[in-house]
Amino acid sequence: MGLSNQAAVVFTRKSIEHICSDGGTQGWRMHQSHFGRFDYVICTRNRRHEGVEGPEGPEEHGSAFLIGKVRDIVPSTGRDDPGKPRFLIRMTEAAIIRDKPGFWQWGRWPTHYDNLDALGIDPADYDFKTLPDLCAEVRKTSEVFATHEVISLSPSASGRRSWKESIEVAKSSLAAELGVEVAAIEIVVRM
Repeated sequence: MGLSNQAAVVFTRKSIEHICSDGGTQGWRMHQSHFGRFDYVICTRNRRHEGVEGPEGPEEHGSAFLIGKVRDIVPSTGRDDPGKPRFLIRMTEAAIIRDKPGFWQWGRWPTHYDNLDALGIDPADYDFKTLPDLCAEVRKTSEVFATHEVISLSPSASGRRSWKESIEVAKSSLAAELGVEVAAIEIVVRM
């Protein structure tokens, strides 16, 4: 049986590595009528969430950055309010999306349901991998990202990060790579 054309789109502050380690994307409130009605989940970047713990990924705010094939939906592994349960959308495989900036357009409600055609996404365009393999790939490329993209400090009207945001992303990446707190990283710029 093939996958359907339906997807849940979520607006998340979590990085690809975090999503892979959780086995999917979690913390979502969903009515059970949505369970089993979508076979894909698309993660879009929420860089402005008040609970964000430093920059949780290099993507611009609102960009689609990950598509996953849904395995099932189970209760979230984090703290939960029994009156308002949250769920983990577990994935069998996922792929990085690099070509969908400004994708999120549904306001503050962090979940949206739609078909892939309406969203302009064709799963055949993406290289799906198991979550452990995808996470290993992301770890390998994070060093390349830190040395090429983040160091571009000139702010512009093209939607690039400000120099301050770039430095915060670089500090966060270095801290993760070195296994230290972000506060232990100091970046000095001499001009």
